[in-house]
Amino acid sequence: MVSLVNTWHEWICHTNFSFMMGASHPHELVQRSIELGYSSLGISDFDGVYGIARAYRDLQALKKDDHQASLRLMYGAELHLEKDHDLPLLLQKTLILYALNHQGYFNLCRLITHCHRDGKAYGNLPLEHLLSSPVDGLMVIQPMRGVIRFSQYQDQNALRKYFKPLVDHFSGRFYFAVSRLLHQAEDRWIPNVLELSRFFKTPYLPTQDAFFARRQDKVISDLLHAIRHNLTLDKASNQLF
Repeated sequence: MVSLVNTWHEWICHTNFSFMMGASHPHELVQRSIELGYSSLGISDFDGVYGIARAYRDLQALKKDDHQASLRLMYGAELHLEKDHDLPLLLQKTLILYALNHQGYFNLCRLITHCHRDGKAYGNLPLEHLLSSPVDGLMVIQPMRGVIRFSQYQDQNALRKYFKPLVDHFSGRFYFAVSRLLHQAEDRWIPNVLELSRFFKTPYLPTQDAFFARRQDKVISDLLHAIRHNLTLDKASNQLF
């Protein structure tokens, strides 16, 4: 997480409760967000709301010591749409759901329950089930990963056909994420995302797609990446997720 402006909203952030993915504890992410003057921090751990309770507790404790802290937490989860957890992160088909109110949190938890219908491992929420479920009080973000990068969806018409049911189902609460990651090759995906945003007349949301709080935590992130994919640390540190 890097310093931007004091009106920055971090829309995508994973804690170490995203096992073998997030490299920072919730309190580290909350503390860093306050230091940088962020307006809000979205906790979106994979396939569950695991880190949210801890982040809320840590934020309340920090606010007691720093009465000027005004960080707001957003409660959500990044849900897999398929059992593709073993693929590189950039190719996993996921969506991020955030609760806007109590009804939204209820609907989010119900979707997460279905996500784990077959057990704890490889939780997934089929797109057909999402499109047939109540989503009142929920907003959805498509990260600049997954479907955006699939070869069969590089044609804009194919992407529009894929996203139209989602845009319609969420009725003004669907957003595309734009991320500038630490590799210039990543910029190739931005024009596609912006074109989709224009076509559907949906706002796009800038996000750092954060997996750790401070620059020095990257070594922990690389180590987790190496273990997850059975790579040496040198190789892992030179690859994207």
